[in-house]
Amino acid sequence: MFKGAFDPKLSELEASAASFARDAAGLYHGLLDGHTYVLSVVEDEAAEEEARAAGPARSYRGMKQETRGTTAASRGLTEELKKLSTDELRDQSDRYKQLVEARDLEDVLYGGGS
Repeated sequence: MFKGAFDPKLSELEASAASFARDAAGLYHGLLDGHTYVLSVVEDEAAEEEARAAGPARSYRGMKQETRGTTAASRGLTEELKKLSTDELRDQSDRYKQLVEARDLEDVLYGGGS
């Protein structure tokens, strides 16, 4: 998905939590079961511009399937979403957006979603 020397950052969902660094193999250590983490990626702008200049990328469309709740982390994020107030849901608050994004990422990476 990302070209060049992109920089992934992993942190806990809570704003006060510290970020995690990758080791030489690109793995994260010290993650705890039941915690929610956010993965953000700082793109390599030069590589992305080069890819855009090369023309449109081919896209992959996998079979659509419902994957929500297939992992413990996804179920936990769904439970957090259910605890939000109706105002937060209706207005799609920042917390709502963070939880949905984290759950979608969890589903794509670990739940077999697309």
